[in-house]
Amino acid sequence: MSQKQRLIYFFVIILTAVLLSSCGNETSTRNNPPPATKPNSYDGKWFANFSTTVCDKSTDSSIALKLIKTENKIRGTVVFTYGGLVTRGRLDAELSDAGASGEIWLYFEDALFGFNTKLSLEGSQLNLKFQEKVPTQCNSDKESILNATTTLAHGIPASVLFDDELEPNFSEKIAAPIPLNRNNELVSIGSDIDWYTFELLNDSIVSVNFDTDLNLNFSTELYDEKLNLIISETIWTDQTKASLKTSIPAGRYFIKSMGGDSNGSVYHLNIQTVDVPDKNLEPNNELTSASNIPVNTSIEAYLLTNDQDWYKFELTQEAIVTFSLKVIQDTPNYYNDFPDFQLQNNQGTTIEVDFEELEGNSEIIEGLKVLAAGTYYLTLKRRETTIYRVGPYTLTLSSQELENDTLEPNNSKENATQLVFDSVQSLILTPEDIDWFKFSITKPTAVELNFQNEPDKVRYQFYQVNSPNPSPFGQFNSYLVFPTGDYFMKVDAKPNPFIYEIDLSSRPYSVLLKPVQELELDKFEPNNDPNGNDAVPIQLEQLYSDLTMYQWDIDVFEFTVPAGYSYPNYFNVLIDINFSGWGSITPGISKKGSRSLEHFSSDKYGNVTYYLESGRHYIRFVTGDYSGGTYAFRLIKK
Repeated sequence: MSQKQRLIYFFVIILTAVLLSSCGNETSTRNNPPPATKPNSYDGKWFANFSTTVCDKSTDSSIALKLIKTENKIRGTVVFTYGGLVTRGRLDAELSDAGASGEIWLYFEDALFGFNTKLSLEGSQLNLKFQEKVPTQCNSDKESILNATTTLAHGIPASVLFDDELEPNFSEKIAAPIPLNRNNELVSIGSDIDWYTFELLNDSIVSVNFDTDLNLNFSTELYDEKLNLIISETIWTDQTKASLKTSIPAGRYFIKSMGGDSNGSVYHLNIQTVDVPDKNLEPNNELTSASNIPVNTSIEAYLLTNDQDWYKFELTQEAIVTFSLKVIQDTPNYYNDFPDFQLQNNQGTTIEVDFEELEGNSEIIEGLKVLAAGTYYLTLKRRETTIYRVGPYTLTLSSQELENDTLEPNNSKENATQLVFDSVQSLILTPEDIDWFKFSITKPTAVELNFQNEPDKVRYQFYQVNSPNPSPFGQFNSYLVFPTGDYFMKVDAKPNPFIYEIDLSSRPYSVLLKPVQELELDKFEPNNDPNGNDAVPIQLEQLYSDLTMYQWDIDVFEFTVPAGYSYPNYFNVLIDINFSGWGSITPGISKKGSRSLEHFSSDKYGNVTYYLESGRHYIRFVTGDYSGGTYAFRLIKK
């Protein structure tokens, strides 16, 4: 037998002995309040004090009844005290000429105890007779059926607090139906837990308001039919009232209230419900029942618990569509979150839309997309969490006719668009599109390149006019550095390998090429191709000086190792370099046609020696972030 079971069993023994006042234990009535008037019915409140001796121990006890007669039945609530223990329950009896017969049910924690009961009126007093199996003596398991009578007077002390009419409701299995849209006065005592249940015929916004006059923590929780917690709130010790609010679909729900002290406390529970404002749009929980929404309109709707809303819209021509979402906090102390958003076309292909918070308004986010003519579906789904929630929201769809790309056709070098410095060029890039531009640099120049509208999802490359391969160019303070010459710029929607979520739909964009500063490049520029296509030939043992490098720059030179050198007899070369500037410069030697470095070693002074075989080799000098300056070098045979 567990400790809890032993406690309940001991309580039943004491409770039964007190009520029946038997087994040699004496019970006397004392200090009963005088009746205000002579009663002529069972209706009203009745009370009796006891001084009870159980197992040689005298304990003060009391019993209070609140009765009401309805036709041939007597019903009421019971408060029984024994020392510091308080238990409450209900009385149900059938009325006859001889009195009333029925049962008293008392509940202690999560257990119920029943007693056969008889009631009869005698003048100004109420006789209450009990019958129950009880132990024949203390600490014995033997039982006998005993009878006893207690006399109660009309009227009760002010300190007696009866349970409310909805008791017993200490578990969800016996949750009491609670009226909606009215203020319910209820009672919570000690560790009492009150469970209530209610039904919603329609999807509704539910507000649960509750208060108590005691300085204690009192909490209320809302559950769905499967007892999943939806939302909860607590009245803390420095508060007297609280509320919770959410939007939930039609169905059965439970409310659990906890709190109170040993003397009991009165609290009020008011559950207000109104139909959700988008009732005309529901049900729209799947694609086949999606609600039609015209573009250039706004709708106000609600996302319920575990809800999703589907919408359908049509475009008669290609357009820039702006999606705007506004959410409103509907419950104090809870954070609202924006719903999950998904857009797809009529073929079921998901289309990514990037949203950004509207500047200065954290309740609104906006996303923009260029969409072709056709049918589209968008879904808003409430995230499955009890802390972040979406209740009311406003969805706005607006479209703008897409202007023609006046720079087309510019899909090849032959019809490349001439870029005008300091002038914004506006274009449209479709998934299979390529835009070519051309420009000329008359002096070595640092150039600022600005893209607008998602530049991270388009790719740009530069080519020298006479070169088939893209040319990397150094940077100066985050600007591109171009030597004198004629150039092409190629823009396409090919994915960047470092970006995993790529959206290849049409998008408007603009480009601005702005000269920032003319630069002095060394005489060997351009020699920036890492594959060596523009490498500058050099000689061993010769000093090369006054060379310039900028941020993220690369200089490539080419030299020849004489015949007759191979493993294990290498041609040993030391790179003698003198660098002046900021950051660092990194050299490296590789065989022609290869990007892999040759074998090398470093001494304690940082001098690097390479072990080379006969043939052509490249030497590359590379700078990184925040690096640049001038340098001189030579290759020395060791």
